[in-house]
Amino acid sequence: MLFNDRYIEVNKYPDGFVYPRRKYQDLARFSALRGDFGPGEADALVASQVGAISQLLRDKKGSFRQQRRLPDGRVVETLVTALPTGGFVKTYEDITERVRSEAERAQLTEKYHAAQKTQFASAHARLNEFDQAEVNIEKALKLNPRMGSAHAVMGYIELQGKRDIVSAQKQFQEAMALEPTNDSVRDLMGVALYQEGRYSEAIRYFEDALRINPNNTQAILLQTGFVHAAALCNFNLQSTSLVDEPVSTRTAGSSEDVGSSAMIASGPMDRARAMATR
Repeated sequence: MLFNDRYIEVNKYPDGFVYPRRKYQDLARFSALRGDFGPGEADALVASQVGAISQLLRDKKGSFRQQRRLPDGRVVETLVTALPTGGFVKTYEDITERVRSEAERAQLTEKYHAAQKTQFASAHARLNEFDQAEVNIEKALKLNPRMGSAHAVMGYIELQGKRDIVSAQKQFQEAMALEPTNDSVRDLMGVALYQEGRYSEAIRYFEDALRINPNNTQAILLQTGFVHAAALCNFNLQSTSLVDEPVSTRTAGSSEDVGSSAMIASGPMDRARAMATR
């Protein structure tokens, strides 16, 4: 058995454990007991490793590749290649960073596709095509369950498409928990509370939205003389979309994350507050 220092370093064998006449089975058993081959009985794990190599030795050709995640979090890839003259060569490579980078790219891809599906859902919602909107937003949430704007769109579908205020509020609460500085989700929560007749609570959400973003210019129209807006009963998004562009191109908490409702001008706000506290 021939080896180099890198072999010992990658496998983290104890000093003096590996030497030229050491049997491969001994090394495999050490790795199995340490958990390098994953869960299972050590004897079975060693037999699997030795069996695969024995087949190569009989054929004197071929190779196989394995990837293992070690207990310490590292990912090691091994390539076992048979030699025509007998014996085999086994190379080890620490691919932890490569695997991490691939996982990060996959995650970014999923977020991008989730943002696309959320945009499609928003577009259908603006046309009151709530069935198509729901299909897309469910796909978005499956790809990225922690996407606040997707929960906001789902809440809008529940609110306007299904008239389910309770379910809508749950979605808005989830969106706010995921995106605490998103002013537009608070607008939508305020709309839901208004439709439920909880005017004082609704006003607080609108005020929160304005504190987060004083430049939020989407006004919720309140009818003069009473705390409600005719627009709330037929709330639509003709002037703006729920999600205007992919998440990756916007800053967190931007009013464009959901982009739907809310700023009450000081006059209607004062009237609403007065009516709500009578």
